[in-house]
Amino acid sequence: AIHNYLFYSGKLNHIAASVPNRYGLVNTVGAQASLIFNSHVKAKKELLALYNQSADKAHVVPYDLDTDFGGESGNWLGLQYGMTDKEGYLVNYNGERSFIVHQFDRFGLNINQWRHRVHI
Repeated sequence: AIHNYLFYSGKLNHIAASVPNRYGLVNTVGAQASLIFNSHVKAKKELLALYNQSADKAHVVPYDLDTDFGGESGNWLGLQYGMTDKEGYLVNYNGERSFIVHQFDRFGLNINQWRHRVHI
């Protein structure tokens, strides 16, 4: 909160500038990741319920990789979201890999298997 006050009140004009998300060094994925994760879990719970299976583990069911976008085995999220490259790294809008990714935990546990595989 104090950062927002200092920035938006103009107290940091001489040392700070606003950069749109996914255009600078930091890619803050929290809001998008939460939307993707929550809709994924909801869909998996509904699917598991159709088959009379427990939905307790719906949050760890892997994300669907859209075969129209290649379904690459290195990508953990799926290229259909426009957030990762073929190897699964989160990218800026220009397609370059993001230098810093903030709030990646909002994607849930699925990102962790990929992170361990690529040693991040």
